[in-house]
Amino acid sequence: MQDRKRNALIWLRNDLRIEDHYAFHNASKNCDRIIAYYTFDPKQFKETPWGFKKTGKFRVQFLIETRKQLKVDLKTHKLYPRKHSRKKVWQWCVFLVINY
Repeated sequence: MQDRKRNALIWLRNDLRIEDHYAFHNASKNCDRIIAYYTFDPKQFKETPWGFKKTGKFRVQFLIETRKQLKVDLKTHKLYPRKHSRKKVWQWCVFLVINY
């Protein structure tokens, strides 16, 4: 009987480091394919009920720099970032759940 390939979907939210990321560590040891997903959350850029920005310019700059570093880190681990629509990511989620 053929060994079943295991897939992992890692949904990145606030912690974009992969060096000490438990899910990446676990997936790299137990899975054949890792899909990492990150998107800027539009809710972070809205105003609070009191009219203040949720995310200021320094936080935005930090997010941009962290995302650039994430791309470098992923390539270091032979995980290549791709751009996909949210619809495509949800299709992958359904695929992974059905085929698990």
